[in-house]
Amino acid sequence: MRIARLELHRFRGFEFLEFFPSRHVLLVGEPRAGRTTILDALRRVLDPASTRARPALWDIHYPLAEVPAGEEFPLTSVEVAITDLGDLIEQELDEKLEILDPISGALSDDPATGVMGVRVRYCLRYEPVDDSLEHWVEYVRSGIRLSRGHRELLRAIIIDRASPLQLRAEGAFRALAANQDSDRLNATITSFGDDIGRAADTLAASDAVQDALKAVAAHGAQFALDVSTDELVAGVGFTAEDGSVSGLLRAIQPTLNIDQAGPIPLAAHGSTAAAALAISEALAASRMDQSIVILDDFGDSLDSASADYLASLLGRPRNQVWLSTRRPEALSAFEVEHIARLTRHTGTPLVNQLAPTTDKRERVQRRYLPQILAHAMSSRTLILVEGPHDLEGLAALDRKRHIEAHKAPLSAHSMQIVAASATGADGGKHRLPVLAALGSSLGFEVRALMDSDKPGDDDELIEELKSICDLVISLPNRTAIERALVRGVPTQVLRDSLARLNDDHELGLDVDSIDEDRLEATLTKQLKQKAGLHRSYVIQLPKGAYPPIATSVLRQLKTSPSDVIHVKIAEP
Repeated sequence: MRIARLELHRFRGFEFLEFFPSRHVLLVGEPRAGRTTILDALRRVLDPASTRARPALWDIHYPLAEVPAGEEFPLTSVEVAITDLGDLIEQELDEKLEILDPISGALSDDPATGVMGVRVRYCLRYEPVDDSLEHWVEYVRSGIRLSRGHRELLRAIIIDRASPLQLRAEGAFRALAANQDSDRLNATITSFGDDIGRAADTLAASDAVQDALKAVAAHGAQFALDVSTDELVAGVGFTAEDGSVSGLLRAIQPTLNIDQAGPIPLAAHGSTAAAALAISEALAASRMDQSIVILDDFGDSLDSASADYLASLLGRPRNQVWLSTRRPEALSAFEVEHIARLTRHTGTPLVNQLAPTTDKRERVQRRYLPQILAHAMSSRTLILVEGPHDLEGLAALDRKRHIEAHKAPLSAHSMQIVAASATGADGGKHRLPVLAALGSSLGFEVRALMDSDKPGDDDELIEELKSICDLVISLPNRTAIERALVRGVPTQVLRDSLARLNDDHELGLDVDSIDEDRLEATLTKQLKQKAGLHRSYVIQLPKGAYPPIATSVLRQLKTSPSDVIHVKIAEP
């Protein structure tokens, strides 16, 4: 099965959302922008148990609509158009099927290009007068409510935080076992119940239990219940929960015997084992049913390697995967067109996607996304710098000012610095427009920092960035990151810093013999040695010695958006 269109009306933070997913959907983006909301909306439609629970008032979009007297309060709804149903489901839902556009999920009147599918909608009605709620799932075409059997046919595989390998009736593992051989499984479960019943009878009949029951009867129970001691002892038995086999299956939990720890409960192994088994369980079930798989906060309980590996497995089957994640490793397992980045910094929750493309140049440029931008996906603002030296120097100064002077760091403003080049080579600046365009397409607020070591050479590049970015910052003329970290720092501080770097990194300098007028240039040159000493230099600066140019850059980066797109930092 595949969802071709998702439409939300007045559901939580979305007043309206129309979303056309790709084959898979990887939800990333800013916190509180709606990743979980979208997955919960899908659960309302595709989880048969969703309408068994009480409807939730918090599912209604706020502020509540003001409705004139006599008019109905607007419905909250979640609508999905589902295609690729498979022969079996199409036969079962024959009278409910419609011809849908395979791309948009909208109704189509062209049988040649359309595909068979079904439109289903979750509805939540609120009555302000008596403060009552009602919810149901219906077919969009007819308004007829789905039967339980039809909801089971269209159910998604939902991986939640519950323990995997559950044999209870609603467990994914139970369904997977039933698909293997339901008759044999039912016979085994019946036999299991009989065995537990006999074991409970044996327990009740044991001498120790019988003596304890007699003691209880002798201390008042036989008179309060108006029975003899023998009748009371004979009448006591033991069972699990409600006495049913289902109750027994809910009570037992899986154990795992690995790492020479013995057969201990799965929960005692920690979150990684449970998360890996839950995802593997869903993969096994989805391969059998070709289902839609829904998973929130993928990878939170996994190490990096496991997150990368299991994400790649989730993205391979013929089913459709909807997952949200904060883990950058997951991005490499999916096509960039599968990424849906959610933002809220504009005041309205938005979903940002890259449209499919056949342009070779654009496809090559999109490779930068998982390589360079992945770690910034949860941030609001993308700060682009030319290379790792810019990143390390600014990040170190930002942290130093946070620790020593209690200045809010870039991360407190939901900002992430990204280097366009993985090396200190000059090639990074030419990637800035590509990365800026990618970031803007994905809903980032984009800010770029440019060196000015060769005044005039980058005027065209700056103009291009101004057409893409929200803010472009240029360093003073003839200034790269090294001079920005040195210029304006007191002479004695520079000499002491150079001496420490010389001793710690064996630079081979005679620091005392360096003239004062050459000191700044010498330190600027030395910062590029040993693959870059920018971070080491900033860390060892004395408290309160903050390079004025680099500090001005940090202040400017944290300013609120304005109509000024290009700012040139002044000399100290």
